[in-house]
Amino acid sequence: MAGLERRLRVDLAGAVDREQLDRLRELLGLTPAGRLTDREDALFGSRDTGGGAVPQRSLGLWRDGEESWSVSLSAPRGSEVDDAELDRWAREAEAAAVAAGLRVVGRRMIAPKPARSAAVSDVDVHNEDWLRSAGWDLPARRLDELWPVLGLSGAEPDEHKRAVLRAFTATPAWQPAPAPLRAEARAFLEGETG
Repeated sequence: MAGLERRLRVDLAGAVDREQLDRLRELLGLTPAGRLTDREDALFGSRDTGGGAVPQRSLGLWRDGEESWSVSLSAPRGSEVDDAELDRWAREAEAAAVAAGLRVVGRRMIAPKPARSAAVSDVDVHNEDWLRSAGWDLPARRLDELWPVLGLSGAEPDEHKRAVLRAFTATPAWQPAPAPLRAEARAFLEGETG
């Protein structure tokens, strides 16, 4: 059970100034991160529960766009999080957002990803997908171009992006990837770059 996966996302809307941001982080008990003036900053606060190498739960505040924000809850991959707990976290995030002057525009509970079947070996996958490794035809030459191909936004948590990228690089489709992209992906997986 390594790594975290997102299990809840609460979407918020509205312009946020420094005072609102501080209030929202205070209400959610988040450790501050990010700068409102830096358009590249996406993570604006986080809180881990449970301690240890992998936290039991990780709450994060994300800027998805100019007036688009979200609060996400991640849990260890393969762990059980019941609907009542997810609802409790969602209500906490929604109440804090409203108190800070934001609108709640959506809530999504995300089912855990199924574990890869032990019945399918890597040899079977490579034999079955040999044609996919014949050439690189994906519209991505840089890592930031690869995220949308993998169904991710640039605002996704790095741990989630690493998990998806790690799974993708284990497939035959990754074998013909251009060398610069492979190097950029390797550096990202090793945590050298965001």
